[in-house]
Amino acid sequence: MASSGEGGGAGDDSDAEKSKKSKAELREEEKNARIDEYLESKGRKAEPNPLEGVEGAGRQGDRFVDGVKTEYKTLDPGASPNTVKNVVNNSIRKGGQARNIIIDARGSGLGQEEAAHGISKAMVFRGDELIR
Repeated sequence: MASSGEGGGAGDDSDAEKSKKSKAELREEEKNARIDEYLESKGRKAEPNPLEGVEGAGRQGDRFVDGVKTEYKTLDPGASPNTVKNVVNNSIRKGGQARNIIIDARGSGLGQEEAAHGISKAMVFRGDELIR
């Protein structure tokens, strides 16, 4: 299970480590923790990828969800289907941190139908072949 940031568990960042992180990094960690909590409430196992952010490790997914390397993306309020398309395409275009992406649209104002439309507009691959 992912650490909730409370207590002194082995998964918690020390105060010294937290002070070295930028505000953007801390916000990203908070967003990822919210996704972890949601997945875990549904019986899924979400664990940080120990290679994420490690110099020389290359691009990595944020987490292992049920043992599968997964990239997390969180949409901001006001997101549109094009936002979803761009999030997916940008991840793919940059070599992709992971083949699996979880997009958290909670709080974005985007409905399920709009999100599905955005996904359908994204690049589609079959293996290494670009379909569209």
